[in-house]
Amino acid sequence: MQHHPLIQDMHGAALVLLKAVQEAHEKIVEGKEGKEIWKSGSTTLCGGILMKMMQDKDPWLSEWGFLCVSVGDCKAYLYSPERVDDFLKLREGKEKREVEVLDITSGNRGNIDPKHCGGRIGPHGPGGIPDLSNLSLFFQPCSPGDVLFIVSDGVHDNLDPYHLGKTPKLFGFYCENWEEFGESESILMREKVKTEILKQNLKGLKTTKEMTRRLIQHCFAVTQSSREFYEKRLGVLPEDFVTYPGKMDHTTCILSL
Repeated sequence: MQHHPLIQDMHGAALVLLKAVQEAHEKIVEGKEGKEIWKSGSTTLCGGILMKMMQDKDPWLSEWGFLCVSVGDCKAYLYSPERVDDFLKLREGKEKREVEVLDITSGNRGNIDPKHCGGRIGPHGPGGIPDLSNLSLFFQPCSPGDVLFIVSDGVHDNLDPYHLGKTPKLFGFYCENWEEFGESESILMREKVKTEILKQNLKGLKTTKEMTRRLIQHCFAVTQSSREFYEKRLGVLPEDFVTYPGKMDHTTCILSL
């Protein structure tokens, strides 16, 4: 934290991230007034700070921490590969940490509709103010060897069992369809399945290049039937995720060790 004068603690780090959101919005609308402001674009945003934690007061504290800010429907994930973990051995008597994938930004979209991003910077409300309705901060402890993912909805929606045309019963849930859960529970259940599908896609991969390529290939394969439909110009794509699974959208995937 000594490398940034404003970041002396978690509160300071959070303020820096919120200031970054403000400055990004201001850059989008810079130089535009009145009706001209509506010619500016808008975008979702997810970014964060990976910080080395001070362990002098608590030796059990994780060595690293990731604090991120989210506006809209991009997501951050933590992938922890299987590895020997001395702290885990001392704490729980286990030799190895099992493979784990966590949705750091769980619940940030706040709705089922994939067409609604939940929030955005850039002009949206009166006078061109941004939509910060789902602006949130998230924190995740990290360890050496973990991998952080930040992905657009064009990636994580193609991990969603609903968009893959898969029913809840295929994953051990009691309902016939995802709508039976109710919106909040459905979001949580689908997020849980998404992390499992992400884990399966990353199985056996060692480098961030391999992981990024695998996820992009997954999105490409999932949306193949939908792309072929439009290439043949057959009209409006039916909302049938069994026949035409996935979501064709901007696909961005950033990884950090």
